[in-house]
Amino acid sequence: MNVDIITLIIFVFLLSLFLYLHKKNIVIQKVLGNFIYIIMYRTKLGLKLMDKIGRKCREWVKVFGYVSAGIGFIGMVYISLVIVSVFLKFLLKPTVSPGVSLILPGMNIPGIGYLSFWYWIIAIVILSVVHEFSHGMVARAYDIKLKSSGFAIFGILAPILPAAFVEPDEKKLAKKKDIVQYSVLGAGPMMNMVLAFLILMALPYVIQGENAIAPFEDRFSESIGFSVEPINESFPAYEAGLTNRTLITTYNNNPVTSSDDLLYELYYCKKPGDTVILGNENQSFTITATEHPENKGRAYLGIHNIQNERRLIEGKEFQGKVFYWFKDLLRWLFFLNFAVGLINLLPIFATDGARMLKIFMDKIMKKKKSDKIWFLINITFTFILIISLFATMFF
Repeated sequence: MNVDIITLIIFVFLLSLFLYLHKKNIVIQKVLGNFIYIIMYRTKLGLKLMDKIGRKCREWVKVFGYVSAGIGFIGMVYISLVIVSVFLKFLLKPTVSPGVSLILPGMNIPGIGYLSFWYWIIAIVILSVVHEFSHGMVARAYDIKLKSSGFAIFGILAPILPAAFVEPDEKKLAKKKDIVQYSVLGAGPMMNMVLAFLILMALPYVIQGENAIAPFEDRFSESIGFSVEPINESFPAYEAGLTNRTLITTYNNNPVTSSDDLLYELYYCKKPGDTVILGNENQSFTITATEHPENKGRAYLGIHNIQNERRLIEGKEFQGKVFYWFKDLLRWLFFLNFAVGLINLLPIFATDGARMLKIFMDKIMKKKKSDKIWFLINITFTFILIISLFATMFF
């Protein structure tokens, strides 16, 4: 079994044991019966700092809150449309993955890479802290009392996803103007997206795929070619003898250090029936291109997971390993902050987006009608996510 999966299982076991031993200090909020729930462990960590910043920079924090409210509603509409669109495509064409998955250690997302347990836990802790700190900071700018802070666990049957929380005085928050409530609720997702944006601006490689070069990377490693995998035995690459993660160092008998030439010619120059020669120091593969199954007239070899390969420079192996560890961590930190920030705006009962939507609906219609429509919206998106999760697991 994968070592990161084993580490995750141990983590869940130790976490469950901790929660059991401290059960008097925890509060459980059920989202969907005993299936989906949130466990909260109350503390006072960070409350003084939230109060200090919220009061000292009150006007700037309020401006941040106003922006958060606007971006929050825009993000809610956007992520809702995306989820519905992908789900409808899945229903109409079940061979298409619904694209929804729990982000857990051991998974590999094309273009981002492999998620180790330590990348996962570090990124989750950071995004949770900045998210909840922002809620608390904006709340204090409006003199809303913070009862407690602490860490939380999102559970699907077992306690799986660690998080954090800040608990404002809900009665006092509910008496504030709608824009104040929107500001407090929208601040958390907004800060996650701000952090993701700052990482992207400083390090654009995080969104450019696994082949993107980070700043200073050439100091620690050098390009040695690219690796490919055949899709299946029905396509030319497999018939030519290519196997998984075959290293390619020559293209049409010319040395190459990346996949750029191959991809360019396949897209613009090569036609079905043309021959391509891929090779390395041990062997060569002569592949006759077939027609692309979805783009007529385009050459197709039947390869995927094309990844440029690099080798650590001799004498810099240790520095290189440290560099690549942080390179991948920052990519995951960007992705998870952006993804969690948006998902938290989706109306699924306990999210910030669900609460913002409820406040808005109570304003434009009678409460009884608002409750029914809000519940229907939330149960619909919850149902979509659950079906999508199971479909992805067994796809």
